[in-house]
Amino acid sequence: MLAYIILIFIILADFGLEFLLKRQGVISDEKQHWYNKFLKYFFKFRIITIVSFVFLSTFKAMTVGSDDVAYLNFYHDVDKMKIFPPAFEIGYTLLNFCLAKLHMPFRVLLFIVSCFISICVVVFVNTLSKNKFLSLFFYIAFGTFAFSLSGLRQTIAIGFLLLAIVLVLKNKALGACGLILLASLFHKSALIGFVFVILKYIKLNWKIVLLFVLANVLMVLIYPSVIDLLIKFNINVPYLNYYTVSRIYLGKPEIINMLYNIGLFAVFIAFWLGRKKLKLSEAELKIYDYFALMFMFVPAIRFDGYFLFAQELFNRLVVYFMPALMILIPMFLHGLKANKKWYIVAIIMVIILASLYMYYLYAIKLSCEVVPYVLSFQNV
Repeated sequence: MLAYIILIFIILADFGLEFLLKRQGVISDEKQHWYNKFLKYFFKFRIITIVSFVFLSTFKAMTVGSDDVAYLNFYHDVDKMKIFPPAFEIGYTLLNFCLAKLHMPFRVLLFIVSCFISICVVVFVNTLSKNKFLSLFFYIAFGTFAFSLSGLRQTIAIGFLLLAIVLVLKNKALGACGLILLASLFHKSALIGFVFVILKYIKLNWKIVLLFVLANVLMVLIYPSVIDLLIKFNINVPYLNYYTVSRIYLGKPEIINMLYNIGLFAVFIAFWLGRKKLKLSEAELKIYDYFALMFMFVPAIRFDGYFLFAQELFNRLVVYFMPALMILIPMFLHGLKANKKWYIVAIIMVIILASLYMYYLYAIKLSCEVVPYVLSFQNV
């Protein structure tokens, strides 16, 4: 957990240094010196933060991340395999094939993936967040960064989906759909990103919430029957073998997971009902509602997984929706700014709760698909 704490302090130092330089007048919109422009864009694109993300992602031991050994073995064998049909999605397979043919070490692949996701996260935060530091803090605290250390294919897909969300909110649905299809070339599950396009045209109200709950109950009831039909007619769909053959992500649900799911749903209700107390512009409310709807899928997917005895499998979809909190919480806090006292109290409480959640993930549960972080410069 120490590595992730250090990373948070590096991000804090990044923003703190920018604040001090602005206060000293070194960074100013009025000054046009080359070094002034350089510093302005240096901090705007969070170069210090990106470098720290990339460093930790690239120079990690292969024990960090449950999927790393499988990806490492695939990388070393990919140039001997047939490209069609690919063992993994075609986009990921081709990326590996090209690097392997150039005789690049596996860490070059880690470097490319970490650069891509880090840049996508910074663009996402710069474009939409009302508090960029908090957004990047949540990126680490809620486990999304740690997940990127393991699920390489899904991490690339997440990066494309973050950019797709930016395009959706800029009313560029066609471009967003293109990015979602591109993401699916690295992980098929990224096709769920089409939900992000649909959410743009849905208004958050009690009817939508009720319909969503009923749809989830219906899904839990009919899902096993759908699986049986697929098996009966020998229809092969992605990840069906997780139920019928390997069953690696299946298991009996734990009561603590149910309590956690209820807690997540309570958080959504708080965001939904609390919006009436926020001082936000019409444009800001639309963004707030969009990410509240997006976050609504987190407890819903986890509930489905719980009742279908497949929470670990369904959690693989949750990672696409968790970034909603990176924008939603700062927007919620921004809406409280009119009352300075409540605003400060809320920020302190959010940081404390997020830190406790981070401690639970990294120190107690050892979740996010990683074991305790270990730095390594070994050539792989």
